[in-house]
Amino acid sequence: MAAAWLRQVGGEHFDVDSAGTQPAPLPHPVAVAVMDEVGIDLSGARPRSSADLRGADYDLVIVLAPRDGAESPHIDGAREVASWSFDDPASIDGAQQVQAFRRVRDELRTRVSLFVNATLPGPGTPAATPEE
Repeated sequence: MAAAWLRQVGGEHFDVDSAGTQPAPLPHPVAVAVMDEVGIDLSGARPRSSADLRGADYDLVIVLAPRDGAESPHIDGAREVASWSFDDPASIDGAQQVQAFRRVRDELRTRVSLFVNATLPGPGTPAATPEE
């Protein structure tokens, strides 16, 4: 979801890769559904392993890590690494799972928008700061 937001919000200003340490064969169906609600189609996305990206150089790698304190992976070739923590919506069962995916979707949209705004401020425009 984060990569999709960065592609949409950042446009051609960013080259975006997405990978996980233990990728599923397909995107989570609820993630696909909640992103479709906001006009982003993930149905054709195919999760990749971070092992596939070894040897690549990156200016910035954003690691999405669970809030449970799990260790973040080591990223070779990254000039800078940022870690964004979230509750894992896939770990929630039942009717609350869709709401959990929506919360993460919306939080990712906010974080990505703030990142893009801080990285690419318009002429004479100060970078955005998080709203309280």
